[in-house]
Parts: sequence; structure tokens; C-alpha cells
Amino acid sequence: MTLTIPKNEQIKRTFEYKRAYEKGKRYYSSNIILYVLKNNLQYSRVGISVGKKVGGSVKRNRIKRLLREILRHIWQNVIKERDIVVVAKKEAEGKDLRIVWQDLEGLFKKAGLIENKNR
Repeated sequence: MTLTIPKNEQIKRTFEYKRAYEKGKRYYSSNIILYVLKNNLQYSRVGISVGKKVGGSVKRNRIKRLLREILRHIWQNVIKERDIVVVAKKEAEGKDLRIVWQDLEGLFKKAGLIENKNR
């Protein structure tokens, strides 16, 4: 397990987010929306988005930290050549790590993003 997701595997630019929103396949849970789009790279990339509807900066940053922690643990098992954008819904505010983890991991499985390695 790595300490962080490498910088080259993070989506940072606005147009990359917009492309995933417009062309990506969507998966929904009660707390999270997942956008998945095939890319032409040898690795997958991830971006996290938490809008102002969720709450103030403290609440938004807490949710981003939770999502990054979960992604850090499951990232090694994610299939390659995908751009993945994780969007937290307002309902994610104040949720426990366990609940958000189940939601996010469930969405990754529903989207077929997790390879079955020895877990």
C-alpha cells in the first residue's frame, strides 16, 4: 500500500473533469457519484470533487480526506486506463468512514474497476 496516490495518477485540470462529466459513465450511491471514462494512458487517474452545497471548507476538506484515504487503500487493485472522478453528494456530510468506504468500494465494484487480486 502506498502512502499517497502518485501525482501523475491524479486529475488536476478543469477540462479533464469536464470530459469525465460529459462523456463518462455514471454510477450512483446515496453519498457518492462516480464518473468513469476510458483514457489512452497506461495507468488510471482519479479526481475528487466536493461542491459547496456539501458545506463549508472544513466539511468539504474532511470529506476529501476520507475519500483520499479510501482510494489510497483500494488504488492498487483498480484496473488501468481509466479516468475516475469521485463526487461527494451533500448526504456524505458527517458520514462515518466505514459508511463512505462501503459506498465507494461498492461503486468501484459496480463499475467493474476493481481487479480480483489476493485481498
